[in-house]
Amino acid sequence: AIDFNDCINTEKVTDMSDMFYYCSALTSLDLSAFNTEKVTDMSYMFNRCSTLTSLDLSSFNTQKVLYMGSMFSNCYALTSLNLSSFNTANVRSMWAMFFNCYALTSLDLSQFNTANVTDMMAMFFKCRALTSLDIRNFDIGKVTTISSIFASVGNQAGTGSKTPIKVTSALHTALKDKGVSLGDYAEYFIVDIVDVYPM
Repeated sequence: AIDFNDCINTEKVTDMSDMFYYCSALTSLDLSAFNTEKVTDMSYMFNRCSTLTSLDLSSFNTQKVLYMGSMFSNCYALTSLNLSSFNTANVRSMWAMFFNCYALTSLDLSQFNTANVTDMMAMFFKCRALTSLDIRNFDIGKVTTISSIFASVGNQAGTGSKTPIKVTSALHTALKDKGVSLGDYAEYFIVDIVDVYPM
């Protein structure tokens, strides 16, 4: 376990990529004292923290972050992850962001702003324990690389139950236009269209 408390000042840090890379014996991590308001790169930040079971990043300021590729990849034991405070408006890369998060049971990314993201390749690859995935507000207009985004998710790994995935009809169509037809995943996903129309 690592508890930084007040013993570290990160207010001038711009690059946190690879910061905890391969901390494979790390079981808990308190980052509540981290100031991340100037950070632009968080790629690979927790990659291969393979025994971490949960991460509380509610204190993170991500408004300047450009790169989140492979941020949580290979966090094999991670079961819960609350990213509701993440501001992703400037993020360009989310490739393999949750790659091999085998134990993650749910992901609510409904607040993610992905309007500037260009790479989502293998974003949820082998998230085989997912019982729910909410990406309803994803904007993939600028995405140029999206292959394998849903490969081996949920029931595709033989879990025996389908994974509900929340999308809008516009996102459903946009995915199909980029070669990712959710209809091809009918055996594995329950597609939940969550359009909200003005009264």
